[in-house]
Amino acid sequence: MYFKTSDYPVFKGVDKTERNKIVSDAIRAHNNWINIRFILVAAGLFIFLFSFSSLRSILALPEWTSLLAFPVSGVLFYAYLLWEINVAVFEAVSMHTSVAEDQVPPTPASGLVD
Repeated sequence: MYFKTSDYPVFKGVDKTERNKIVSDAIRAHNNWINIRFILVAAGLFIFLFSFSSLRSILALPEWTSLLAFPVSGVLFYAYLLWEINVAVFEAVSMHTSVAEDQVPPTPASGLVD
């Protein structure tokens, strides 16, 4: 499990600016829905937080249950971010680096004669 993009095996020995450029290009090329997913998850969590108070009164839950709404939404958002890093962004970077490796021309032999 990766907690940040710099932990990807592809980025061993790559400086921070180059790594950020590769991730940005990979997301732009292979992960078009990342902004919409982020907005939907954030909106869903806000709707959950605001509707929890009415749900609590309808279900006649004790007062202390309202204290659980914020930690639960925080854990859900953190789980979403981990999913985004480990699945969506990782696949985009993998596809982008494999495409970049396919486009690199082969290096000529360095003076070796058969």
